Amino acid sequence: MITDSVERSFKLWFRVLTILLSIFCLSCVHDKAGLGNKKHVTIKSDKGTVLISFRLDDITFSETDKPALEAAVYLARKYNITFDLAVIAKPFDSRQDSKTFEVYQSNQDVFEIVAHGFTHRNPINNNNQEFYDTTVKTEVPFDIQEEHIRQMQQIFERHGMPAATKIFILPCAVGDSNTISLAQKYGYKLIVMRGVPHDKDKRKIIVSDATVGVPMSVFLTEKDISKCKDRFLKLINSGEREIEVYTHFANYRNIESVERLINELKNIDTPGLKKKFGFISEGLTKN
Repeated sequence: MITDSVERSFKLWFRVLTILLSIFCLSCVHDKAGLGNKKHVTIKSDKGTVLISFRLDDITFSETDKPALEAAVYLARKYNITFDLAVIAKPFDSRQDSKTFEVYQSNQDVFEIVAHGFTHRNPINNNNQEFYDTTVKTEVPFDIQEEHIRQMQQIFERHGMPAATKIFILPCAVGDSNTISLAQKYGYKLIVMRGVPHDKDKRKIIVSDATVGVPMSVFLTEKDISKCKDRFLKLINSGEREIEVYTHFANYRNIESVERLINELKNIDTPGLKKKFGFISEGLTKN
């Protein structure tokens, strides 16, 4: 009798434990599915926004840069956009014009300074491809590249320009594997260059060529603007979600045409995507 009672009690408790264990397992599966869905939603949310950054290249804050910067301020205020200023370190450090620099200082809510080389000159043949000469496919020696990157960064650190110590726009967007590894060594998080290496995912530094190049022209034609829009849409369709539109000081001599380009890009149709206009550094916060 006692043995039968114990056996029945044991079977009863075994069934209870089995039911509880089943409920627990189902709960775990449900929770994992829930976490998976949350992760998917987060990724989908990130992919649903494209960051568009307007960039003004080859800035040294010389007197000739002042009209372009003033025009950029006007456009930034009118269209609620910002501009990254790709600044060449050495000429900026040695001979900046105080009145031109004041335009930047008074409008830091719409301007961000990023690095654009030490001299923007090739030390071997003096062309404007500082880190690699594509015309004759000639590398710049490793030690010279390192010295240029080191001095460039030191200048921006000394002037208190943090984005320029993390974001490096290569002159003419050309460099080699040494340029990338050296930029990474000195703490840069993003480097912009043409011909992104296939092993980019193995690096800690982001190597990007997601750019829309505006022709270096005073008067932008409808064809110029159409090509920029086509390039922009091509990048969107390839999955890029952080895109830079780089301009030159010459574009701002005729503010109407560059304004038309900005207006066209702001109004371009991107189904399922929200357009956000902001600094390049804003894209680094997600990485």
